[in-house]
Amino acid sequence: MKKFIASIISTIFFGSLVFAQLTEFSQGDILSAGAMNQNFSHLQNQFSLNKKEIDCSSDNLTATINQGYNHIVINGNCSVKNLFIGLFDISPYCNHSQANNKIQRLMISGKTGKSSDTLTINGSANCDSQIGVFHGGSLNVSDITINLSGSIMSSNSGNIRMRNVIVAGGSSGSTIGAQRVGHIQLENFTTTSHDIGAESGSMIYLENTTSKDMYIRTNGMIEGDNVTVSVLTLDTAGVAEFNKLTIDCSSASSACITANAGTTIKLQNSTITGNGSTHAISIFGAYLDLKGSTINSTNSESIKVDYSYISASTNNTIQGTIKCSQNGLGSFDSAHTTSGCN
Repeated sequence: MKKFIASIISTIFFGSLVFAQLTEFSQGDILSAGAMNQNFSHLQNQFSLNKKEIDCSSDNLTATINQGYNHIVINGNCSVKNLFIGLFDISPYCNHSQANNKIQRLMISGKTGKSSDTLTINGSANCDSQIGVFHGGSLNVSDITINLSGSIMSSNSGNIRMRNVIVAGGSSGSTIGAQRVGHIQLENFTTTSHDIGAESGSMIYLENTTSKDMYIRTNGMIEGDNVTVSVLTLDTAGVAEFNKLTIDCSSASSACITANAGTTIKLQNSTITGNGSTHAISIFGAYLDLKGSTINSTNSESIKVDYSYISASTNNTIQGTIKCSQNGLGSFDSAHTTSGCN
């Protein structure tokens, strides 16, 4: 339901942008062939897919986009300086122009798959080595590996969908992030080099996804099924809802999940494995709902609850005790009274 609503909102916003680009005629106007052709060309670019297959050893991806193609099948290893989608001019922020022309919709797919088809983002100027989707723009990527040291961002109602994709090559601070009502959907997706994050009213949906660290803040939301991350951090009204979330921080010294400031975490059929240094889960001013989940910890206190509420009343397995202090409350099933709120 959440994905459906997000799609409707994006479609409405996208539609308003499309018609803003058309030339309007009034009663008595003399029709211009050039203006009419421009209108038809604009509608074709926005609502249809102009497909082309390219050989990365001889063809140029950016040039192909600038020729008006918006569904590009790549064969081999293509490279671009940067990739920006949406009716947005980055030059005031980056002191140079983006490599590709302004385009509202783009689909890139690999011909043979992510094991052999790659897209490398390797520009050296400010704002290069980035993928950005802004202001109702839409980017759909499938069946490739993406190499970039920078980040991937969806902002201001931008939409990104990636399926059967590997993202590699990130440096410190590299993220795959949604902000300002951006939307990201990742399916059969893997990255060990980039964090995933949602903030400022944005939403991310994950399915069969593995990533580095994950953060949710400022009314951001991440929903997922069968997701593996290193660490999950929530702050300032962030929301996380997962079925089959796996976090193993047994070799670290920090908590696997940390949640503060009015955040909500709902975990079902999930496994969280902590370490002996601290709690596996630590919440302060948050709500935690566990159903059918397992919390493993070598620390005597596996969950810490401060000014928060925990509901663990449905078939959970929790090692160690749940420490409820400073107005911490909880409800637990009868099978875990020994691990109740102490």
